[in-house]
Amino acid sequence: MIYHNQTSEPGEQGTTGYTWVDLSNCEIKDGFPIIGALTKWSRKPDAVYLNTLVYYRGELWAVDFVDGFGFSFKRWLDRKRMETCQWYF
Repeated sequence: MIYHNQTSEPGEQGTTGYTWVDLSNCEIKDGFPIIGALTKWSRKPDAVYLNTLVYYRGELWAVDFVDGFGFSFKRWLDRKRMETCQWYF
């Protein structure tokens, strides 16, 4: 897994997330989109944006926390469906 925080064109939001890279075949696989500092979800001017990957009971989860907004847990159920648990402040 690699973390990416990619900027975009001026006036647009960038993308942030974790991406699975298959080094044996040199290709990008699935990943987890997450909320990063390039995306403004909180109204707080100095909001903290934290994220991590957690391995729990045999499943890989992405965890997002945005100060003044909320937090979420995400995991892939299969190649097309993602389970998400979210709480908002």
